[in-house]
Amino acid sequence: MIGVVCLVARSAHADPSSDAKDLFDRARDLRKGGDCAGALGLFHKAYDIYPSALGPLRNAAECEESTGKWASARRSWMELRRAVMLTKNENYAGWDNDADAAAKRLAARVSHLTIDVSTSGRDTSALEVMVNGETLERALVGTQLDRDPGKYVVRARLGSGEPAEQTVDLVTGESHTVRLVVAPPGQPLPPQPKQQDEGSSALVPIGWVTLSLGLGAFVGMGVAIGVRQDALNSLGAQCDYAHVTCSPSLQPTVSRGQTASAVATALAVGGGIATGLGALFLVIHAVSSPSHKKEHVSLFFSPMGASLEGSF
Repeated sequence: MIGVVCLVARSAHADPSSDAKDLFDRARDLRKGGDCAGALGLFHKAYDIYPSALGPLRNAAECEESTGKWASARRSWMELRRAVMLTKNENYAGWDNDADAAAKRLAARVSHLTIDVSTSGRDTSALEVMVNGETLERALVGTQLDRDPGKYVVRARLGSGEPAEQTVDLVTGESHTVRLVVAPPGQPLPPQPKQQDEGSSALVPIGWVTLSLGLGAFVGMGVAIGVRQDALNSLGAQCDYAHVTCSPSLQPTVSRGQTASAVATALAVGGGIATGLGALFLVIHAVSSPSHKKEHVSLFFSPMGASLEGSF
């Protein structure tokens, strides 16, 4: 009887790998159904339960990137890179390179939030800072934090004093500093500093969209050139180029080549204009943002797309 009890107890004990696989399967089904946002929590939970399996972490990173959570995606990719370097599992060969490329790809899209709180020289041991209802460690006050685009409600107070609060909407690639002044209990709040965005943040999404359109036009131009070349190869020696004459039966091929040539020219012009404007918008934003150190700008291509990268 004792042996039977032990056997039942063991079989009922939770198996981390099995539980993680169940969560991963459910999350993968959600992702296949187009619900990456709903799958994210399950992917992360599966990885937390069984960190030896890196598939959930990679899927989480890809979902975060596809839903515009640039900071979260970059953190997940960097964590994946560290995990791959520590594992000996050949199934993950090359994933560290993928993660490194993704982290570089996302660097320029990450938003930054810095929270500065002035206590007018008073003791900060009772200072409490909250961001979207979650407590921020005092050591992180005044530090630039990577954040996803979105709305952030920042609240600070000294002990039981009156709280100072500000709401900020971060957009892709924006750096913003929230400045608050708090007062001790029993004293009114001092006037709050005027808040200013750091740089022309509206130019960032416009720049990325315009740049993407330009790069897409160049891809289309390449396809059109291929169609034109195919038409020329099909005609071969069947046309008299000296007198620009072709058999009437070859006219559809001639028309296809001419159309492809015109499309390639139009896409080249449009792509050049769009790419130039997109890059210009991003450079203007970078130059006008005092939080960015000017270093370099580069165009980065990857299997998931192309983007303008750099640190400023």
